[in-house]
Order: sequence, then structure tokens, then C-alpha cells
Amino acid sequence: MNIELLKKHSENIKNWLVKVRRDFHEHPELGTQEFRTHDKICEYLDEMNIPHRTSFDTGVIAEIEGENKNITIALRGDIDALPIQDIKSVEYASKNSGICHACGHDVHTTVVLGVAKYFYETKEKPPVNIRLFFQPAEETVGGA
Repeated sequence: MNIELLKKHSENIKNWLVKVRRDFHEHPELGTQEFRTHDKICEYLDEMNIPHRTSFDTGVIAEIEGENKNITIALRGDIDALPIQDIKSVEYASKNSGICHACGHDVHTTVVLGVAKYFYETKEKPPVNIRLFFQPAEETVGGA
């Protein structure tokens, strides 16, 4: 992996990452109810032509093929929110009363999508396969 390319590309997609994270933050969903989140993740992966499948109704598993097909690493981003009122007064505060991304799952999801976007846009092939897990219901029973 070219570190200079990674730095440059990260700066280039900074605005996209902020927009994606704020959208997830604005539309939090409780575990096993992450239907909008699931659909948005699939929409982004479709735009990047990254193969993916649904798991446990709202989870998503995606695959980025690497140079060495015998080794696979995993990246996980949890996608559920907590039953907490968002009391921030910012433009992207939760629109779902009593539900909030107070634990950083909106960031986790965005980071994993950012890795996918890096490989899609740079056309760089990772040294090994990368499996992306977007895990539902991490805060409750059944997600893992």
C-alpha cells in the first residue's frame, strides 16, 4: 500500500466521509432495526461495485479481492445506535427521538466504508482479501 497515496486520498475524500458520518448520525436506528442504515451501506457499496450480501436482516458483509487470495483480513463496523436522547444542538443531531449514536458506531461504519472507497477509487488491489462486516445489534443480544 502506498502511504503517500493513502494520505492524499484521505484528504480528497474528507468531505465525503464527514457527509456520510453525519447522515448516519442523523438517522440512528436501534439494533435489529437498522433498515435505513443497511440500505445506505448497500447503496454506497453498489456505487463502488463492491460485492456484498445481507446477513441477519440488517447486517452487510462485503468482499474486496486482494493479491493473495489465500489470506483474508476482516474489518468490522457496528451499525446500531443506543436508546438515548441526542441533546446536541447541531445540524446533524438525531432526527429519531430517543435514539442516538452516542457510542461512535456512525464513525465505525463510515471508516469501514472509507476503506472500501479508497480501494475503489485508487484501483489499488490490497495485498490480501478484505472482508468488511457491518454488524447489526452490537449493543444488544444477537448482533454478534
